[in-house]
Formats: sequence, C-alpha cells, structure tokens
Amino acid sequence: MPLFFVLSILSCENDEDKKKVNCEESSLSIEVNRITSSSNCSNADGSIEITVHGGEEPYIFFLNNEVKSGPLFEDLTSGIFTVGVKDKNGCEKAIENIPVMAEGFSFSAIVQENTTCVGTGNGSVSIMVEEGIPPYEYKFGNQDFAESNTFQSLTHGNYNMLLKDGNGCTVSLSVTIPKGVTGTSWQNDVQPLIKTYCALTGCHNGLSRPDLRVYEKAKQYASQIKAFTQDRSMPFDGSLTQNQIDIISCWVDEGALNN
Repeated sequence: MPLFFVLSILSCENDEDKKKVNCEESSLSIEVNRITSSSNCSNADGSIEITVHGGEEPYIFFLNNEVKSGPLFEDLTSGIFTVGVKDKNGCEKAIENIPVMAEGFSFSAIVQENTTCVGTGNGSVSIMVEEGIPPYEYKFGNQDFAESNTFQSLTHGNYNMLLKDGNGCTVSLSVTIPKGVTGTSWQNDVQPLIKTYCALTGCHNGLSRPDLRVYEKAKQYASQIKAFTQDRSMPFDGSLTQNQIDIISCWVDEGALNN
C-alpha cells in the first residue's frame, strides 16, 4: 500500500497530508571505529570516530545533541559521550555511554535500563573508577558533590554527571538510561485510549477510516499511530496527555503486541 495513502487514511485533519518515512525500516546504522584518550584530565585532545552505513545522505552528526560537522569528533576532554547521526529522511541512530579516558584516569558507567513506561523510573547508573587518585566524588545534575557513586529511580533519558578525583581532576559524564521492555498492554493500556479519543464519529470507527479499535488494524498502522500521536496531529484535537502519548509509544516500540 503506498505510503501517502496510509497517511491519508490515518489522519483526521483537514490540512495537507503529512508524508512520513517509516524509520523502523531504515537501513541507517552507525559504528564506532576509534576512540582516542585525552593526554590528561584537563587537555581537550581526545576523539571519537564513527562510520555511517545506509540511510540517505546528507547526514547530520551529533555529539551529546550538539550538531557537529562530520563523523570525527575531536578536541574532547575525558568523559562519557553519546554520538549520533540523522539522515535526509529524519531517521536517527545513536551510540550511548561512550567513555573517553584520560591518561591515568579511567572509568565506566554501569547502567540499568528503565522498564517503566510513565511515572517514576527504575533505571540506575553506577560510576566505576578503574584507575585514578582517590578519594572520588560524584555530582548528579544540580546536586552537590557526594561520595555515593550510584543513582537510582531514573527514567529513560540523558543525565549529566561529574566525577572528581583526589587531585581535583573533574570530568563530565553524559550518561543515557536505555528504555527497557515495559510490558505495556494493548488490551489494558492502548485500546482504551483509542476507543476514547480516536474511534469517534467519522474518525477511525470503521466507517471512513481504519477501525483502530481492532487489533489487526492498529498493528498494521502502529508506526504511523506513534508518529501522529507524538506530533499531536492524532487525535485531530490533540487531546492526549503526554503520559498517554508515551504509553502508545512504549507499546509500538515493544512490537505492538496483542497482549
């Protein structure tokens, strides 16, 4: 079925149809080729080099969400970084929690993924120092430096941390908590939202557009449902809360199961 037709029958807007690319089917991928440590804690001479495969050029490159000119990220101090790329179609790939060491100061992040869809998270991160000069202190976000190296109850997302050794050497850590399987249910979580907000007169009740109350139809259009709810063009009145949008996203990301 042509993509423009899929988008047309899903959207209940009166505006022009929005053409979207299904990035779940994109061939875009990236890999790390080389990591160069910085010569010491304060010198910005470390680097990360990546290679991009597939997708559609031109590419846009990112280091911790900051746009960069190419796949070689230079002039880095020691720390933990996320690198990523976006292609012409808007599809994105990223590699998270990449450590760039300093001479005589090595560390890593032990990350526990978050498996809750909304509300308080259950992800965590522990910063481990393999080589350095103790004692070590850790700073999470806007908190003060403290001795505890473990941070809990974290949702999926990126967090800024600082690590300081006994010589006052301080490195910045951009740590990402991955999204784990939440077990979001079609029957209990997603279908009730569709029945309440989407399957209204003239919109996804089976008369003029696909009846998204039916699992097989919702499964068929799952990626489009996620995209349209996230940009708030579905439902047409934008009535879903952010928590409800996140629930739909979790269900789609976990395979749109009939659970």
